[in-house]
Amino acid sequence: MIFVSYSWINEKPDKKVLQLVAKMRENGYEAECDVMKIQEHASINFVEMMTRNLQEAEKVIVVLSESYKKKADSFVGGVGAEYRYIISHISEETQKYILVSFDRNLAKVQPNFLSQRQVIFLDNDSGFEQLLYKLNDIGEYSFPKVNPNKTVPPIQQISSKEYKNKESNLFTGNRYNLFVSADKNAWEGDSYLLERERCLTSYTPQEIKELYDGFGEKQIEEIESYPCIFAYEDQIKKDAYIGYIKDIIVRSRAIKFYFQKQGVLTFDDLHKYAFEFDIELSGGITELMHTHWTIKNVNLGEEIRKRDILVIPYNVSDSHKEIVPSNSIELLKILLLEDNPVDYMGKLFKIADDKMDSRLRAMLRDLREKGYLTSYWADNVPYKITFNESAYLLQSK
Repeated sequence: MIFVSYSWINEKPDKKVLQLVAKMRENGYEAECDVMKIQEHASINFVEMMTRNLQEAEKVIVVLSESYKKKADSFVGGVGAEYRYIISHISEETQKYILVSFDRNLAKVQPNFLSQRQVIFLDNDSGFEQLLYKLNDIGEYSFPKVNPNKTVPPIQQISSKEYKNKESNLFTGNRYNLFVSADKNAWEGDSYLLERERCLTSYTPQEIKELYDGFGEKQIEEIESYPCIFAYEDQIKKDAYIGYIKDIIVRSRAIKFYFQKQGVLTFDDLHKYAFEFDIELSGGITELMHTHWTIKNVNLGEEIRKRDILVIPYNVSDSHKEIVPSNSIELLKILLLEDNPVDYMGKLFKIADDKMDSRLRAMLRDLREKGYLTSYWADNVPYKITFNESAYLLQSK
């Protein structure tokens, strides 16, 4: 069953929506809407009916309009109840909810928490065809299967005395270098000095110590061939970098590493996949609470690919910026447009289930830690929110 959710206009069903339901049924789709249910019962519980249909439907078509946006953003009436349910489930049930509109002015019809999502416009036959693709979970275009016989370009041999393109080997090899520092600016430049007693000592397997402790020319060449994670100690709460070592200078008391950053590994992913990266997080003092350099017997590139870990390309011009999850940024943009952001957050917390409550708190924490806003709390909800200059700069982009 396909359920069509929409807003009545001037206390009457939207005729365009009823025509849409009729057209779908004529084309073989079991489409239903509230009017059909109302006609089946003498006295119906609207909220119960709408919730049950949202739960039981295989697909839900949400028809956006000015009236729908107004009621949804204010969490008013049946539309408000549906909207609460939809925004709590749309991220998990990614194929279930389809947004459509007869009006191409999205600023007038698209509710805040459904902004940035794809909308199909039904003002022509092409739009209805796109809707049918979505209802059948098929793509508009068909691509050939991947040829198992991959075309490989010719490989150029490079002398060891020439510059080695380490970028091309960034995710190769069965080992990687792990650097951890308590210096909050350690990896913001291009070199780092580390005392010898912090090199290949803590958290380093004995065979690695014996293999590389001499720092001979061949050993250094091998170390430089491995990719690197450049991480900060946990208390700094900064994202890590992925890159490679350009040069190593060994002295009796310290070692200096020249390095190149190629990508950003988020703080959350570094901890989430610590076991896969062979990073020790058990005990009172974990490996990410201790400044050191070690080599791990882990194929870093393979682990990143297998887990579908997002490595954000490093941009030198953006090196001062910290990564903020996109849902947190979207919340910030919504709050900046609200006349009373505290009241708006209060409404969201009031209707949120446990999962949504945790997400809202995590988003506010992200924005606070990254310096976009300051929030003041009482009784476990914010009573004051002030925006910093960086928030307004973001809004102007």
